[in-house]
Amino acid sequence: MTAKIFRNAFLIGFTVLLACILLFFFIMYSNYQAQAYDILEVEAEHIAEGMQICGGEEYLAAMQSDERITWIAPDGSVLYDNMADTDTMENHLQRPEVQGAFETGSGRSDRYSSTILEKNNYYARLLKDGTVLRVAGKQTSVAAMALMLVQPSLWIVVLVLVLCGLLAMRLAKQIVRPINAINPDNPNATPTYPELQPLISRLQEQNRTIRTQLSELSTRQREFDAITENMREGFLIVDDKCNILSSNRSALRLLGIDGTPKPENLHQAVCSGELLTLVDAALDGTRGDEELSFGGLLGGGPVMALKTTSPAKFIARGGRIPAPQSALRN
Repeated sequence: MTAKIFRNAFLIGFTVLLACILLFFFIMYSNYQAQAYDILEVEAEHIAEGMQICGGEEYLAAMQSDERITWIAPDGSVLYDNMADTDTMENHLQRPEVQGAFETGSGRSDRYSSTILEKNNYYARLLKDGTVLRVAGKQTSVAAMALMLVQPSLWIVVLVLVLCGLLAMRLAKQIVRPINAINPDNPNATPTYPELQPLISRLQEQNRTIRTQLSELSTRQREFDAITENMREGFLIVDDKCNILSSNRSALRLLGIDGTPKPENLHQAVCSGELLTLVDAALDGTRGDEELSFGGLLGGGPVMALKTTSPAKFIARGGRIPAPQSALRN
């Protein structure tokens, strides 16, 4: 039980840790992406103000920027680009960020580069003359960021798993210790936490039931012994190996061993081969209606095989098994 509690607590801690790492990663990446677009938007606003004051292409050619700046005409043709030749560039009218700028005044989109480790963010802004200014910046992709966070995440995972293991082991011992300390004979003697009260109640009820059953069995055993011991007929029960299970004084007297210690096996007490033959036949299932005579005043009696069917249901319903009416007769 301790191992099961430890395993479950450890798995819960590991699952919570993994969920927290993933949640933290996606929240951080979302904020990182939103911040990248905010930077592009601010830069686009500054460039648009400069173009309005100083002129379009002259201002763009004079400024220096690490970001890619593209000036697009209303028909989608490229008027200026600080990192490519405009004559070789295709029409940009169908680009999502450009369409968004013409429709709502601003638009944004992102596209992965030739490798999935880098992503390009695009922000486009509609100018007063009907043209569109687009600013593009590079951003680390999800895969690249995940690779960068692998090493610190592994250290955090190892540390947290060690702490989870120690705490889970301590928790398991604290939970199991009161259970192991319960005394089955007296459950209330040991203080436990409230969650164990149903178990304590069931143990108490079980103890009461066991005591009642033992008392009833003891009473029936005393009644049975009183009946058999006061019978004049001999009463003897053996198992399939001729071990003596029950007997009374009359049977031992008839067998001539009344004054000696009671033997455990019938073969040790009986010298008569006829009696042993009849007992073996009865144990094999032969009907025991044969009379065994001891001669003289010792008398005789039948040898019978007892039924092996359990009378448990009969006794549970209140039935009583009567004493034998005839055994070894003197």
